[in-house]
Amino acid sequence: MVTRLTKPKSLEYDPPSNNAVSTRISAPAKLAWGRIPSRFKTEIIAAVEQRSPDSDASTKIVKVGSQLLKVRNVASGFRVIYEPGEDGNTIVSVLTPREVRLAKG
Repeated sequence: MVTRLTKPKSLEYDPPSNNAVSTRISAPAKLAWGRIPSRFKTEIIAAVEQRSPDSDASTKIVKVGSQLLKVRNVASGFRVIYEPGEDGNTIVSVLTPREVRLAKG
C-alpha cells in the first residue's frame, strides 16, 4: 500500500514545470514518517522531488536485489531512501540524524 503525500502550505505554489514529480510513501516508511517533525518533512519532500544529476555528491544510487534506490542526504541530517519512477518517486525509508550516526559506527 502506498499513500500519496500532499505538499505543505509552504510548498503549495510551484512554478509550472513540464517534469513535475509526485511523491508517495510506502507503508513501511509510513511508521517512521509519523515520528518526523513537520518542519523536516517539507525539506525531505523537496529533496525527493528535486531532480539532480546522478553525479551529485548528496545522492547515491544503491542496488538492492533487482531494485535501484537512491539515497539522498538532506541538509537537516536526515537521509531519505527512495525509488525513482517516471510517474513519481516513492519514499522507501527515512533515517534520522541519530540513526545515520549509529550506522556510521
